[in-house]
Amino acid sequence: YEEEGLFDRAKELEPVFEDALHSLKGSNQVIDIRNIGLMGAIHFGSEGIPATEFAPKVFQYCYDKDVLVRFSADYIVLSPPLIAETSHIEKIADTLKEAISSVS
Repeated sequence: YEEEGLFDRAKELEPVFEDALHSLKGSNQVIDIRNIGLMGAIHFGSEGIPATEFAPKVFQYCYDKDVLVRFSADYIVLSPPLIAETSHIEKIADTLKEAISSVS
């Protein structure tokens, strides 16, 4: 990792990832957003559709748009690869915004 500069890359991307992830605050169903480094989680609440049904639908929307996230109960969990570029982080955030809006 060190030889390839992945730790430095992660450090550079951390604020980009944090800003992108936290830009989802205020979106429908979003209760909380947490992150550290290049790991993050979005916690969904229950407005209309149950949160435990909402997260899998957000996952499926993202998957269909070639964005890989994980879901666990009422969370979407993210950990982009350390080789990700800023454009990849932007695509993740944009796709999540679309997914949340579409599923709501």
